Amino acid sequence: MNRNLITVFAFAIVLMSCGSKNEKKVEEVSTTKINKPVVDKIIGVGRIVPENEIIQFAVPVSGILKTIYKKENEIVTAGELIATLKNDVELSEVFESASKVNIQNAQVTVAEASIAEYEAKLSNATAQYQRLKALYEKGAETKQEVDNSETEYKTLQANISRLKTQVGVARSQVASSGSNTALYKARLEQTKIKAPCNGKILEWKVRPGEGIIAQQAIAQIAPTGNTIVECEIDESLALKVKLNQEAAINYLGTAEVVAKGKVYFLSDYLKKKSLFSEQSGEAEDRRVRVVKILLNNPQGLLLNAKVEVNITGK
Repeated sequence: MNRNLITVFAFAIVLMSCGSKNEKKVEEVSTTKINKPVVDKIIGVGRIVPENEIIQFAVPVSGILKTIYKKENEIVTAGELIATLKNDVELSEVFESASKVNIQNAQVTVAEASIAEYEAKLSNATAQYQRLKALYEKGAETKQEVDNSETEYKTLQANISRLKTQVGVARSQVASSGSNTALYKARLEQTKIKAPCNGKILEWKVRPGEGIIAQQAIAQIAPTGNTIVECEIDESLALKVKLNQEAAINYLGTAEVVAKGKVYFLSDYLKKKSLFSEQSGEAEDRRVRVVKILLNNPQGLLLNAKVEVNITGK
């Protein structure tokens, strides 16, 4: 009986010893996991945008969209005609004003020709008057002939003076009509919608036949240049982001990396969330730091798409 008790007691001691060793191993494993280094990663959300920002293109006048020459996704160059408003009235004004200028210029030309003709006659009439006057003084011509000759050359002088006045008035009218023509041409030019920069048309907000109000945005254009991701990093991680850190980009809800790049801009202040402020459950006083990522391979990416940004590096 005593021998059995001794055996049980010894077995219990062995079990306790094994348990202690196992606990020690678990503790060591746990400690090892805690001390294992973790890669520093900063996650933010953002949008894919052109570096020079999307242009909300508007026109300075009201009207009806007539024709679109450049469709969505097509490349345009600065100053290229991409659409027109209905401009029948403006075309008519330019035509009528230009015709009026032509008529007035013709009138000036005729008046100037008449002046030249009268000046030639005046030269002859003056010479004739001087000759008759000299003969009269010698008694070889009558007073009546001298008076008639004098009247003729003075009449020519009066006509020339009258024509010169008419030419002056006509030239003033031409200048005024020319100013009106320039005004009408400027109005006509405003109906021609031209690209404000080199880039790509992303969207037409109106269609032919629809009315447009002055200063209304009618199209979105992505200027030529780099494609970036503008993201917001929570203020708790804001100081961990550094220039030139690597970044991997994936669309929200997916794990596939669609682009890579480097941090090239860090805002110097914190602001309220703006890119995704529509998300529910966000505190109103939440602050974020704006970070911009210059993408290495932006081909095929969707502009304005929401993305997740994974920033790594020291």
